[in-house]
Amino acid sequence: MTKSDYLSNSSKLLLICSCLLFVNSVFTILSGGFEGFKSLASTFTSICFYGVPVMAFLAFNGEGISYKHTKSLKKRKATIILKILLVSVFLFRYIKTPVTAFLLGFDAQTTAGVISRLFMSFLNTVASYGFLMTVISLWFIFRDKNVKGIVICGFCGLFSGLIYNGFKFINYAIVKYGIPVADNGLSDAFTNESAINVLALVQFGFNIITCIVAYRYFESLVSDEHEEKEKNIKNMVTARNIYSTDCVGIDTLEDDFLLG
Repeated sequence: MTKSDYLSNSSKLLLICSCLLFVNSVFTILSGGFEGFKSLASTFTSICFYGVPVMAFLAFNGEGISYKHTKSLKKRKATIILKILLVSVFLFRYIKTPVTAFLLGFDAQTTAGVISRLFMSFLNTVASYGFLMTVISLWFIFRDKNVKGIVICGFCGLFSGLIYNGFKFINYAIVKYGIPVADNGLSDAFTNESAINVLALVQFGFNIITCIVAYRYFESLVSDEHEEKEKNIKNMVTARNIYSTDCVGIDTLEDDFLLG
């Protein structure tokens, strides 16, 4: 496989991840107004929780293999960081309960209580697939900085992701962990569930577009790279065999007569 093969497959897998997250956000919105969607939303959330990390890990791993073959060590390190972040997002769910119980043990009215709740809000925001997709958008910008279409879509995904995750951070702090806020207007603005759901749709929508553009770009390079690879193989000079079956050759006396 060529480098474009790996990057094309990676974009395809990340596209599926983005679509799953987008559909899951749609089901989450619908479950708020239609009772029948609650069970469906819960089931699909579980599918995303296990399905997204598997496909994303395969995407990062394949991309890392391509960089290993091309000796791109910096880019390979980036894929390793992405895999670490992915695994962290997945594992956080299993340690979330005890960590939350400990940090929320402090009174919310004290400085320690506010800091612990802000830290918990930060952890919840960072250990989410929304944040992961934001980092992926940033990675696309740096990785494909010479491809205008990918960079533009990547910036849209990055910008919308930063807004979504920033909104989510404040929402966690105020709504879920009860940090006291004096300004009721600020509280009302960041506790709007419809707003946070729409922001999630916008981000994942841009992620989908970015992955489509990246997939089409790298797929267009595949045939040319295969032709170049085949051409290079044909142009390789086959080395002449210096050994013969009648025990005559260069530096083979010891092998043929003394050790045989």
